[in-house]
Amino acid sequence: MIVARRREILGSIALVFTALICGCGVHTNQLDLSPSVGSVTLTPGSSANVDVTAAADVSGTISITVSGLPPGVTVSPSPLQVAAGSTGTLTFKAAMNAAADAFPATGPANTDYATYTVTISGALQAVRNSSNLQLTVSLENPSFVPTTMNLPVVRITTQDNAPILNKTDYVQGNVTITPGTADPADSPYTGPMEAHLHGNSTIEMPKKPYKVKLNSKAPLLGMPSNKNWILLANYDDKALMRNYVALELSQRLSMPWTPSSVFVELFVNDQYEGNYQLTQEVDIGKTQVNITEMDDTDNSGKALTGGYLLEIDQHQDEDFVFTTPHGVEFGLQDPDPATSEQSSYIQSYVQEAEDSLYSGNFTDSTTGWRSYFDQNTLINWYLTNEIMGNVDADFYSSDYVYKDKNNPLLYMGPVWDFDISSGNVNYAPIVSPDIWWVGTDAAWYSRLFQDPKFTDAVIARWKQVKASQLDTLPAFIDQTAANLNQSQQNNFQRWPILGVAVWPNSEVAGSYQGEVDFLKSWLTQRIAWMDSQFSQGIGPTGSGSGPGSDSGSGSGLGSTSSTAVKH
Repeated sequence: MIVARRREILGSIALVFTALICGCGVHTNQLDLSPSVGSVTLTPGSSANVDVTAAADVSGTISITVSGLPPGVTVSPSPLQVAAGSTGTLTFKAAMNAAADAFPATGPANTDYATYTVTISGALQAVRNSSNLQLTVSLENPSFVPTTMNLPVVRITTQDNAPILNKTDYVQGNVTITPGTADPADSPYTGPMEAHLHGNSTIEMPKKPYKVKLNSKAPLLGMPSNKNWILLANYDDKALMRNYVALELSQRLSMPWTPSSVFVELFVNDQYEGNYQLTQEVDIGKTQVNITEMDDTDNSGKALTGGYLLEIDQHQDEDFVFTTPHGVEFGLQDPDPATSEQSSYIQSYVQEAEDSLYSGNFTDSTTGWRSYFDQNTLINWYLTNEIMGNVDADFYSSDYVYKDKNNPLLYMGPVWDFDISSGNVNYAPIVSPDIWWVGTDAAWYSRLFQDPKFTDAVIARWKQVKASQLDTLPAFIDQTAANLNQSQQNNFQRWPILGVAVWPNSEVAGSYQGEVDFLKSWLTQRIAWMDSQFSQGIGPTGSGSGPGSDSGSGSGLGSTSSTAVKH
């Protein structure tokens, strides 16, 4: 029976077995079994010993058995034979997939433990009795402390060890960063900061992501100087690198800006939390989305035209949100808060752009969608998300759009949030590597691919980058896995989930290398399938206009070089 609450190991609590009355009420035989603990907690792949002291008022050997164990948990020896007055040891052992059926990957708020009531039975001659033992299988091991670390180490210490509980209330404290052995030239950092939780579905997972706000900008671990940083947990991505690979792909495809990131080991209030990805936050800035930053006096003329950073996000948790007639849900991330003039302007402008896209002459090069959208970022953002099979890129969330001051174009990007991608999803068709996703399910893109010249431009870009930038991704994955080898061992001792499905895993490989191989295989199949379509001139919603057609060209920020992802 799964009990809906956790108990800590209780220490020495005796389980007493009272013998049945034997004979015709003339005398009583008593059997006492005293285990050393009353509860046991196991993590997948671990074992625990329970000593049992046996006592009886008759001589002989007591046979002890255990029943009601969850799948993947065994006990030995079975039965345990203990002479009256002696002590024996039961060894409980959990396989990598222990209690897997108790952790159905159906939602991000799944519990990370399961508690069972198991029965310990003893028999001596005609005397038999039983009692219960609480057995918990946990998918986290907070007592684990790594002894070997080669990545940079980030230590967050909050005032009075206050817990970081939500994504609205900052907790004050300090952060210390020690460079790793692979990059000894990186500078250490120590300074005050404040932190809160980060994310949407990921915030519900046991391994929490964090936002860290420094008191002033700093170039952490060789990355560009920023004040706001995100620590991505990548809990549900057992390869630990889908976000990292996507950022690499974005950089290879020359998106105007790609967030820099570095893998680290994280401690919060001296407790080891695992492998994390320290990355720049998506925001406006000279080393981020490099557009004009507005203030509350920019309410007319050219000043009102930018810059704006918007997120397509069905959570709609920004202060100003709106939904277009074609169902695209926007939140205004910056300026925040916006004045009424600013929010009215950008909503109206986005609507004008969408109207041009769905107009009867939308393919016209001067009056159609190209007068409002930058084609280069449309294409490179699309390819990054389509190749990665990013489930949220169907205009669900974390899909960014920006507009600069005195510039008529809307730009797609930057890319963000890929832990649920590349086959790591059990609730959407894009678990398969051989279907279209973004090009058919993201509203604006399904319309864009009805323009044969846009399809031609995407295919031309594909052919341009395939050999040098796409076919080499498996080697990049192998290199990243090698760099993470020690850290992944630490991480999966802290979070022993390799043999258990957590939301929204479609595959449980049972080992880290197996998870890496699954990611690599999925992307290899994905690229091959997309190439087979594009080689025939076929896009997500039809064919291009054929050889020799004008593929069009982007302009402005869409062709600038990106900030490098640090490896």
